[in-house]
Amino acid sequence: MNLATLADDNITKFGEYEYLHYEGRWYTNVELSRIANRLGNALKKLGVKRGDRVGTQVYNCPQVLMAFQAVLKIGAIIVPMNPSARGEEAAHLYRDSGIKVLITSSDYTPVIDAARPTAPGLAHVIFIDKDGVPGTLNFDKLIADCSDRLAVEDMDTDDDAAMIYTAGTTGLPKGVVHTHFGLYYTLLGFYETLETIIPARFQSVTLTKDVSLDKVVRKDFDIIGMEVSNICLLVLPLCHIYGMMQMFLKFYTADKLIVLRRFDPVEIFKCMEKFKVTSLDGVPAMWIMLYNHPDIDKYDMSASRYLSCGGAPMPLELLKAWKQKFGIQICEGWGMSELASYGTSMFARSFKDGSVGKLMQKASRIKILDDNDREVPTGQWGEVVFKGFNVMKYYWNLPEETARTIKNGWLYTGDLGYLDQEGYLFLTGRKKDLIIRGGENVFPSDVENVLYKNTKVMECAVIGVPDKVYGEEIKAFVVLRPGESATEQELINFCKPQLPTFKQPKWIVFQKSLPKSAVGKILKKDLRKL
Repeated sequence: MNLATLADDNITKFGEYEYLHYEGRWYTNVELSRIANRLGNALKKLGVKRGDRVGTQVYNCPQVLMAFQAVLKIGAIIVPMNPSARGEEAAHLYRDSGIKVLITSSDYTPVIDAARPTAPGLAHVIFIDKDGVPGTLNFDKLIADCSDRLAVEDMDTDDDAAMIYTAGTTGLPKGVVHTHFGLYYTLLGFYETLETIIPARFQSVTLTKDVSLDKVVRKDFDIIGMEVSNICLLVLPLCHIYGMMQMFLKFYTADKLIVLRRFDPVEIFKCMEKFKVTSLDGVPAMWIMLYNHPDIDKYDMSASRYLSCGGAPMPLELLKAWKQKFGIQICEGWGMSELASYGTSMFARSFKDGSVGKLMQKASRIKILDDNDREVPTGQWGEVVFKGFNVMKYYWNLPEETARTIKNGWLYTGDLGYLDQEGYLFLTGRKKDLIIRGGENVFPSDVENVLYKNTKVMECAVIGVPDKVYGEEIKAFVVLRPGESATEQELINFCKPQLPTFKQPKWIVFQKSLPKSAVGKILKKDLRKL
């Protein structure tokens, strides 16, 4: 199977419709597919073969969606790269992935010029905007004379389809390789879940002639499908597994996509009002910035019905505040690049405070293990391990790291959490972020959730720092809401009655912003450097 057939299936199933809107222009699904086919033929002319890697490094735009289709159709591997990567990180991405072609824009000329000498395999750079730049090709000119018909390469289910680089929260980014079937299986889990929350029921009447009775017989049918009138606002970066899988999912659901180049609260508000957006997916940092934006009440967002959050646990206080303000529950899910996005979801589940839901795919499994790989009783925390067809195939060029992460088919996620009696997963933090103060375990989220209760706090992150007496002490980094002011002692005093002594922060550091990955995940490694 080839994952790219989803685009062709979409056209067969739903016909031609306005599929994607970007910066004032609509593209139909048929138009996008034809341009993707031209790009696929152009890449073949450049010598791209089955199994070769083709990279994209540019903010969200139609050409990225076209590249996904084109690269997969010809049997190559798509490598979406973080647009904000610079210096050694960019050089590492080009060199490590071994990309033969990079689709990007002229904004990245200095980055490419600096990194290209260390990546001898990078033969062609394609700019989606400028023409005539030495050493580059122009996207539109490249595909102009190419056919818009392209046969889809027949792939085995275990063939590599995409390589997604991690955020590099503990070092240089790692290439996470997923197969065609692994990504397809994840999408089936998404689709099965969505069928239960956005159903469409139709009455059908069929008239057939019963030969034995020699008369026409009327039969009434209930046809259950899925509503296809949703408008999805895509602001998640397509270099991230979360954004990539949401994009692929729309081939199944026939949602119309409104694509923004990058996250911008005001542009999001405008789009939600103008296009009557029904669906928005984001990470906690996005939801925090939206909720605290001074213009949030100026726009009509009443059409929104399906809101989701992933990438990191959502502050419970924000979930409650959003529900109270708009009457809509933001549904959390849990996953990672190594899981092809979601492994659990709260969609179609009874809401539980603090939970990231239950398994999304019926054939998947979760266990909670202690440090000796023994399964712990229900309700006790430990490392979350996961088994399922959506687990990555391997880390690119890192066999030892792969062996440490996948053991007997189980993915050791590095997340800490516990399961309740009904199989709901509750996360308590990352294993590497666990603070041990005087022999006591402190989950940063316990402290962060208390800080979020303070109405002056917009964002926060807690880390452990070395201490001669207790081993580690607790330091919190805080971003205040616009127009607010507070002192370090004020916030420390706020925490004291709500936390035991060993969990109380010793220091509060005020920041204008917190360092984040491309998808908006707070980078605690950068905070530790401070």
